[in-house]
Amino acid sequence: MHQLLADYLECMERLYNDIKQALDGLPEQALDWSPAPDVNSIAVLVAHAAGSGRMYIGEKAGGTLMSRDRDAEFRTHGRSAADLVALLDENLNLARTVFANLTLEELERTAGTTRSGTGYS
Repeated sequence: MHQLLADYLECMERLYNDIKQALDGLPEQALDWSPAPDVNSIAVLVAHAAGSGRMYIGEKAGGTLMSRDRDAEFRTHGRSAADLVALLDENLNLARTVFANLTLEELERTAGTTRSGTGYS
């Protein structure tokens, strides 16, 4: 694994571990609570972070088509802390797998397009 990717993975692990620690012991009611109308709950934020990370790591970096229902992420409700932690752990495992053989040259390839049609890597 290239050092850049190892450093990225280490940062990702640190951030995900912070999130997992914050989730520890929270009941579903707390995870689903929204502080104001049109403000996302903790469960929604974690589901969206996991969904986004999975897509960018698996599909954009790894080149594997990943199914994603972004709208469903924002409807997340009734998931336990353990369920949300599992989403984060799946992403960490995906990152380890993708980054193990990814080259810097592959990171430079066009991975998608913006809404305006501009390519990005």
